[in-house]
Amino acid sequence: MSRTILLIAILVLLGCGSQSVRHEAILGKWKSNARLTLESMNSTEGITPHTRAFLADDFFGYLAIEIEENRTRTTNDNDNYDSGFEPYKVLEIADDYIRIEAWSNFFQAYDERTFYLERDCYYEIFVVYGFRSYFCKYG
Repeated sequence: MSRTILLIAILVLLGCGSQSVRHEAILGKWKSNARLTLESMNSTEGITPHTRAFLADDFFGYLAIEIEENRTRTTNDNDNYDSGFEPYKVLEIADDYIRIEAWSNFFQAYDERTFYLERDCYYEIFVVYGFRSYFCKYG
């Protein structure tokens, strides 16, 4: 009986530790990666040539995301935008993604975001067209 309780306690602690490690995977500074994002966009069907041209013309590569414990900040080098730090909470941690709920000062609303981890990058699904928008670690 005591071995069973000890085993359950160890498994619970290991589970908590692995979630902490996974959450730590998104902490840091991330920069939009135009090359990877455009590769994903170009392999996605259903995007008009006009929209492809617009998005390929210097649209990606400027957004930066800084994620700290319980707060995130978005900046854009192209237009000097800075959201300031905004709160978020982790909703779900899985083997290959982390889903959060973040406050947006810009929209004055909460937004759910899913970060799919891939090597030194993560991607989010560009909602309207379904391709991957990549961000890679920097700084």
